[in-house]
Amino acid sequence: QTCALPIWEFYARYRGIALRAAKTILKNEAEAEDVCQDIFETLYHMEQDKVNRQTMGAMIREMSVNRAKDYCKKGYRQQVLSCWKITKRYQAVIMWKRS
Repeated sequence: QTCALPIWEFYARYRGIALRAAKTILKNEAEAEDVCQDIFETLYHMEQDKVNRQTMGAMIREMSVNRAKDYCKKGYRQQVLSCWKITKRYQAVIMWKRS
């Protein structure tokens, strides 16, 4: 049985599941909402024959958890890269001042 709900009904029905799963991992409402919207955009573009209404809640929960973990990894990488760039910039300034 495929999901034939209009997107706004679909979103209203399953948003809570996605948001709770993402918020559990991210501990941040705004980031969890970003993940939630990303999940529903992905689901919107999925082929209808791949969307099973009987397992929809479990699928959305799993997608949210995985996307939230990816979001954490991405945020961590950006933070580390930013710190690395700042450190390199200060090292360059220190080396320049010494010469």
